[in-house]
Amino acid sequence: MAEKKKKVTAVAPEVTEEITAPPPEPAPEVPSPTAEEEKEQTYNEALEGRYNDLLERLRGYMPGLDEERLRRAFAFAREAHGSQRRKDGSPYVTHPVEVAHIVADLALDLDSIIAALLHDTIEDTGFEYADIKQRFGAPVAELVDGVTKLTRTPFSSKEEQQMENLRKMFLAMA
Repeated sequence: MAEKKKKVTAVAPEVTEEITAPPPEPAPEVPSPTAEEEKEQTYNEALEGRYNDLLERLRGYMPGLDEERLRRAFAFAREAHGSQRRKDGSPYVTHPVEVAHIVADLALDLDSIIAALLHDTIEDTGFEYADIKQRFGAPVAELVDGVTKLTRTPFSSKEEQQMENLRKMFLAMA
């Protein structure tokens, strides 16, 4: 049996009025991203990609990897370095992520990877040793602090400084 469509009406004593919904408002126009916004989006996508590469590398040799702790360290490094930029305009945090890749290539433990992600936070941001210790534990804080103290030593070249940073990190892990 076919049903008939009924007209919706509101009835009051001696008044019959058809109720209609107002027409939908047009969707607000979304402005096109600026060139700078597109560049920032590209940087963010590349950074996430490098983080995911790091995560995959660690899964390959680190059974029981605490992925949530690693993600917190990555997020903390991003927050700490905020709007800092490298000379090429990329976010500064790309440097600690690349250092973490180097440390992962050496198959070091999670504390070492996290320390690599955070190695510039004490020196270059408003965060302190206590902040690192509270969030990631004393071993990570000690590694980060050791690298920070090392960077206050004058070196004859950038390469010498980088080698000394790695040496100091290895000593701190021993």
